[in-house]
Amino acid sequence: HGGLIQITIAPPPSGTVQGTIYTADGVTGVPGAYVAVYDVRSGGYLGAFGTDVNGAYTIGPIRVDDFRVAVTAPNGTTAEQTGSFTADGQIATVDFTLPVSIVRGTVTYADGSPVQWPNVLARQTDAAGSLNTYYPAYTDGAGAYALVGIPADRFDLTAQDSRGLQKTVSATIADIAVPLTLDVQLPPTMTVQGTFTDAAGVPFVDEQVVLTDADGTWARYEWSGSDGSFTFDSIPVGAFQIQADRKSTRLNSS
Repeated sequence: HGGLIQITIAPPPSGTVQGTIYTADGVTGVPGAYVAVYDVRSGGYLGAFGTDVNGAYTIGPIRVDDFRVAVTAPNGTTAEQTGSFTADGQIATVDFTLPVSIVRGTVTYADGSPVQWPNVLARQTDAAGSLNTYYPAYTDGAGAYALVGIPADRFDLTAQDSRGLQKTVSATIADIAVPLTLDVQLPPTMTVQGTFTDAAGVPFVDEQVVLTDADGTWARYEWSGSDGSFTFDSIPVGAFQIQADRKSTRLNSS
């Protein structure tokens, strides 16, 4: 009656969660996957990490007894596992193998030099006739790329550099458990130079000059100089059309 009761509450242990997210082959890592850890009891968020090029992640140290690891692949595929820490300093390895494919390769110019940080996407029409687009989970300065989660079937892959030079190739994923390597070499290019003048030889100064391919599917823009001159670099070899001040010329180069 009137006594003092002492209660000692010990904090939960502190540990680190690490692991690798694999594609369907169980060997190849999934780059760009989002991994988050939550407290099982409270549901509270404890930390997150984006997997590296090899699919590896590390989260911690975190202080918790029982935890839940949730992973989301770049294509939206999800999976979860739970684990526990029983003592400070523990490292829990939680790996996942997801039912997803991986397409990877290198994008280069015609001379073999890499396309730094290439823009890559894949398009595939599904059984219902819908066109689905898949974006890269990873690109780098050496021209490498990786796309994750394209279903088994035929698809078109387009690779492009920062100036719009591009190439589209087609390939087929026969089995999502077999990684597909698909290297892309962009087409050879040329430099287009010229001068725009009127019939009297007066140059078009500071005029926007538009160069398009023969079919008009892409366009490049430059401005003419004080003497009417213009230069377009890295233009795919082939037929093209140039227009300035509503005057157009159709040319062909090889």
